[in-house]
Amino acid sequence: GGADLAFYAEQANKLGVNVEGGASAVVEAYKLIGSAKPELLNNAKALDAVTQSAITLSQASGMTLPESATALTDAMNQFGASAEEADKFVNVLANGAKFGSAEIPQITEALLKFGAVAKSTGTSVEESTAMIELLAEKGLKGAEAGTALRNVMLKLSAPDALPKEAQERLEGLGISLEELSNPALSITQKLEMLKPLTEDNGALMKVFGTENATASLQLLLNTERIKELNGQMYTQGTHLEQAKQRTNTLG
Repeated sequence: GGADLAFYAEQANKLGVNVEGGASAVVEAYKLIGSAKPELLNNAKALDAVTQSAITLSQASGMTLPESATALTDAMNQFGASAEEADKFVNVLANGAKFGSAEIPQITEALLKFGAVAKSTGTSVEESTAMIELLAEKGLKGAEAGTALRNVMLKLSAPDALPKEAQERLEGLGISLEELSNPALSITQKLEMLKPLTEDNGALMKVFGTENATASLQLLLNTERIKELNGQMYTQGTHLEQAKQRTNTLG
């Protein structure tokens, strides 16, 4: 009510000029984002800023505004991101779609499965998206990729919790469990340490489990590609460039 209601009305009409569905679509985005991130309900300008980021994501991806609002808040919530980081997340999602094989809905679907685990291990949204895109190149996309990454990350973050036989197989390959437990190492660095597993399928399955063997093997074999993709996730302005190209039409 009051000043906030007037602000939302003014902004919805202003932003709706460039949005399919007009002001009504903007209001729906306010509702979806406010529902997904209740802390924004007490800050009209912050909610509006995240909504503007969702509009950019919609324009860059070709998704509807409600779909973009949901995708953006899903990704942000997995990493506990604040409103100030909305634009960064939009750009990472746009970079993923541009440089990788998974589109934005597939990226967010995967993040929903393992984003919280990624955050707990100190893994950035950029590195997380790079791994999603690597698995997408190998045919694993969406929730399937996210579930596999969650399982792999959990095992990498707590090697001391692995079955005794798995620990023995790692030590037999010259892999230090103490070093593997180092929280300062990135997930990619830990994958590089585990490369000897690519020569021992039995040990690979003992460590990661049969159900995660394919995904873990692809990650271990392609650490250089993950690093390349990770670097590309920091490319600035991709979301703005894609939004400009997609909206440069008569419509």
